Amino acid sequence: MMNWRDWFSEIEKDFGFHKPISWTEKISTVEEFLERYPNDMQLHIRALYFLHNILVEEEYPIQSTEPMSCLLRKWFTEANPKFAVSAEYLFFVGKRLFIAEWFFGLNDTTQAIVFQEKAHILEPKRKLYKWAYYMAIGQEYQNLAKEILNNTEEIKWLKERGFPGEYVLEQLYTSTEIN
Repeated sequence: MMNWRDWFSEIEKDFGFHKPISWTEKISTVEEFLERYPNDMQLHIRALYFLHNILVEEEYPIQSTEPMSCLLRKWFTEANPKFAVSAEYLFFVGKRLFIAEWFFGLNDTTQAIVFQEKAHILEPKRKLYKWAYYMAIGQEYQNLAKEILNNTEEIKWLKERGFPGEYVLEQLYTSTEIN
């Protein structure tokens, strides 16, 4: 079986193009990875972003919505207790919880704000987590975004995280444009 990071990198190249892809087979592969590496936090983050992105952005048969939603909720509920004290997990998953939170089994975005706050509390010196928390609660965050985008180490770290990191980078760039 291919390295999960390489596998995700290949699949994520197809995101956003609405290609006719058999997602069922891809989802099965992710399930195999999760079974093989149940304590790999970065894998869990990538899996959650992967399935959530399919549900929100990609083309799939409408009858697949409920089974995929149930699976996303399952992965989310299994990962939360394992990684509840990981600022990285809380940060990345918290960013995604702001979008179509009902797919995660949530009624509103309260949990997203809680995740962002907890990530910031766990690593208060990390400007990236502070930016996400400030953005979540509506405090001034544009200058933080500019500082982060000027930090080559932080950009490299985000890019190493694949689609989740690219998603955050896009939000960082967008948040510097808002007045």
